Amino acid sequence: MRPLVSALLAAPLLLAPLGSGTLLRQKLVAVDGKKAEPGEPGSDCGQARHVIPKFAKAAKVGALSGSARAAISNANIAAEAATISATKAREVGSTIGKPESIETAAKAAEEAATSATAASTSLQTGLDTFKTKVDSSEYAGADVEQADMDTLQKLIEEAALASKDARASALHLAGKTKEAAAKATQATAAAAGTAAAIVKEAEPALEKAAELAQKAKWAATDSTALAEKSKAASGKVTSAIADAKEQAPVWEALQADLDAQAAGVTEAEGEVTKAIPELDAAATELKAKIAPLQKASAAAAGGQAMTSETFSTDVTAAEEAQDKVDAAFLKVRSEVEALTKRMDGLMEKLAEVEKKLAA
Repeated sequence: MRPLVSALLAAPLLLAPLGSGTLLRQKLVAVDGKKAEPGEPGSDCGQARHVIPKFAKAAKVGALSGSARAAISNANIAAEAATISATKAREVGSTIGKPESIETAAKAAEEAATSATAASTSLQTGLDTFKTKVDSSEYAGADVEQADMDTLQKLIEEAALASKDARASALHLAGKTKEAAAKATQATAAAAGTAAAIVKEAEPALEKAAELAQKAKWAATDSTALAEKSKAASGKVTSAIADAKEQAPVWEALQADLDAQAAGVTEAEGEVTKAIPELDAAATELKAKIAPLQKASAAAAGGQAMTSETFSTDVTAAEEAQDKVDAAFLKVRSEVEALTKRMDGLMEKLAEVEKKLAA
């Protein structure tokens, strides 16, 4: 191949400005090892030393603009992610009693999202200003000063930092939400155990209270009938005394004993009758106080978190109500036992009187 043809094929192509502001592709060639002179075919008319630096600056300007666009996109994405994280975290928090740790982290994430959005907006404004200078140049970016590039670079860095903070806040919020959920699960398990224990104690206590109250009512009814029967027998003794003559004092002593024991039964019956409503009232209160705990226990068994803000108060109220039932139960049982003992004594004395009357 001839040297001239080889030189033509190997020569690089450049864009050189014309007087009209347009660009013309020209060949820079060396013919027979000699540099082409200006005006000769293939000459760049001495413009290469001016064009090449401008192209290099254009590339730098373009890269900076690309970095700015990427930083804007990243900031917007980070801001949206932090905002969504805050919303979802609050949704979780609402199911576990709205712990303060979640709310605090959610607010921080929202603030970081706001900062990232502001940084993105500032960078977009700076990029628009930057692009205006780029587009108005004869060569792309020729009129852009280093100060302009430094300003845009600073905005890029600020947006990148805001993006980093927003992503970090979202991760921190996720960690706090997970931690709070774990604590809520543990608290729910403990609370459910407490609620179940109270309910387990209360339910059989209520059954026993109802049974005792019924037995007490029956005992009161029986004691009333026994007292009436004793009263009738005492009347017969009165008649016997009138005819007893020298045995009158014996009958009188027997009658006095009968009447005294009958009075004792009546008195004991009155105490039982008074204690029964107290037990019924205590049982009714206990039923009401354990209702929230039964509901909470059932919810926990179904996998729901314990969210009642009054749980501690509910537990205390139920325990106090249980104590009232226990006290009322013991009182009724004691009064019934006393009544039963007096009834036994009266029945024994009544049998004695009836036997003597029948003799």
